[in-house]
Amino acid sequence: MSGSGLFRLTGSGWGDRLPRWSGTPDVPTQEIETIALEDGIVVPAPFAVLNAEGLLQQGTMPATRVEPAPMLDDGRVLVPLAAGPTVPLGRFIGESLAIASLQGAAAADVGFIGGPLLACQIDALVTLGLLGRYMPIAGPVRVPRLQMTRLPGRGSLRAIRPVIEVLRFGVEPYEVSKRVAMLASPGRSRFGRINQGSLHAWLRAQSFGLLDAWAMTLGADQLGLADLIAVLAAARVIVIDDPAQAALLGFCDPAALVLELGVEGWADPTIGAIARLFGLEWRLSEAAPPRYPVKARLPVGARHMLRTEVDIGALDRALLDDGVRR
Repeated sequence: MSGSGLFRLTGSGWGDRLPRWSGTPDVPTQEIETIALEDGIVVPAPFAVLNAEGLLQQGTMPATRVEPAPMLDDGRVLVPLAAGPTVPLGRFIGESLAIASLQGAAAADVGFIGGPLLACQIDALVTLGLLGRYMPIAGPVRVPRLQMTRLPGRGSLRAIRPVIEVLRFGVEPYEVSKRVAMLASPGRSRFGRINQGSLHAWLRAQSFGLLDAWAMTLGADQLGLADLIAVLAAARVIVIDDPAQAALLGFCDPAALVLELGVEGWADPTIGAIARLFGLEWRLSEAAPPRYPVKARLPVGARHMLRTEVDIGALDRALLDDGVRR
């Protein structure tokens, strides 16, 4: 967008104007596993790493037989990264960038390989000074020398802290709304919400801005990566339901309130772990266990067999309890 608009930093390359990370990440590495693969196979979407025999080493096993194209051996070691339009921004930052930061600091001659990058992913790699070492691929490729890194847990490792700090540094918060809701779209959620319309009406009534980290939008406004960081840095209350985007909470200032929408019996610790890691207040609002319509037919247009209902009253009480300070 133009400089006169609310969101000023949507263009690719905004990181060229920000300081680069020049030190070595000070993170625990004793549990980080690095494996060398010869003639390994990288599949960009859905992201997967296979060994020479075609056995899955990382990611999701392809549904069909993989026919990788050969790659010339130029002597480089390549680190596979989950990237591209099928990878949530939170996962890209919390996993792929954390791996790239660690490996990039350890060896200057290591390269990276993965799917074609989105604009926000390009900006993140530019800021870390690693874009020139990234090789995008459109289809499966057999790589002579792969160095695969596995991070323990699901984003809770402190390896993500240096990446978050680098991206956050130099971006000034600008307040759009002190309340932001970062919810997965119905097509990306494992559950259908019976009261989805009521939830969105309540969020609008409580002045929440609706942030879509997949589409990089806040309401009707298109965001760049710096815009998204600035919006989250200014937010004081964040409603979130998607663990895949949990790493984005690292851009919030300490003591911001995180309201997680969970489902009883389907717990995922990622959001709570990230909130604690970055000094955020975290509260979990659990919906009742999902209903499975054994006899009743699904409503017309419904995409999910499992349906649940958000306790809007509990969210309202959480805001009232916290309203004195926010």
